[in-house]
Formats: sequence, C-alpha cells, structure tokens
Amino acid sequence: MTEVPERIRALVGDLVVVDEGLQWIDTASRPSVVAALGAEIAVLSHRFGADAVACWVSDDESVLAHSIAVALDVPVARADENLGLLTLDPELPGAARSVLLVATAWTMEHPLAPLASLLTNRGKTVAAAVSLLPGDDRTDGAPGYPKLVLSTS
Repeated sequence: MTEVPERIRALVGDLVVVDEGLQWIDTASRPSVVAALGAEIAVLSHRFGADAVACWVSDDESVLAHSIAVALDVPVARADENLGLLTLDPELPGAARSVLLVATAWTMEHPLAPLASLLTNRGKTVAAAVSLLPGDDRTDGAPGYPKLVLSTS
C-alpha cells in the first residue's frame, strides 16, 4: 500500500469546501494549491509508470488532471457519457499505454469502473486510480491496479 504524505493531505484539505454537510473540491479559488498538489501527486504516482492521465469531464476533474499531467509531462484526456455512449477527448496517442485515472472523488456521476473499461477497451493499461476524497462510488473491484484515496476528510 502506498503511504500518503501529510503534505498531500494538507493540500487536499486546503481545497475542500464543506456546505450543509456536503463536501467537494474547489479548484478555482486556489490555483497555486492545485499546482502544488498536482506536482505532489505526480511524484507519488511516478512509481506506477503512467504515460498519460485521464479523468471524467468536469471543471474540477479537468483542472486536477491537467495539473498532474503538466507535472508528469504527459498527455491528458477527458471522458464523457452522453445517452450511454462513453467518449474520450482527445483520444490518447498510441504511445500512451499506461494511464493514471484521476478524480476529485469517485462518485456515481463519475465512477471509476466505466472510465477504466473505456481505456482498457482502447488498448490502454490502467496504471493506478487516484482520488482526492473517498466519494460515494464504493467500487472496490479495481483488479490489477492500485486505488489511492489521498484524504479521508
């Protein structure tokens, strides 16, 4: 199991917003924290050998994935679902074989398993799945790759 350094937990905590018992990540109000967190996640995930990053399409997911991809110097793609059809934009280059999956939280709206399947169906390997918060998608079936949750707050 990968140990999450306290500095990463602190950076995640700086982005958490709590309102009426709900919590989420706000990447818009603290861009320097997002950049620092992306660099730290890149260092933490370097051992997984990812040569691309993928996330679900949403503002916060895209900003987070971009910050990690910049630090790793790899391409990033965003997945979307429309009427049951999953798409990836842009398509990852053929040289990108091992993909780091990223989310603020794996949720029912942004679940892990379909994103992983979308990429494996395109001939990619999932290097690892990383989320900032636990989320409500309790899919524990992440066979063959590590699943890291960086904060429990």
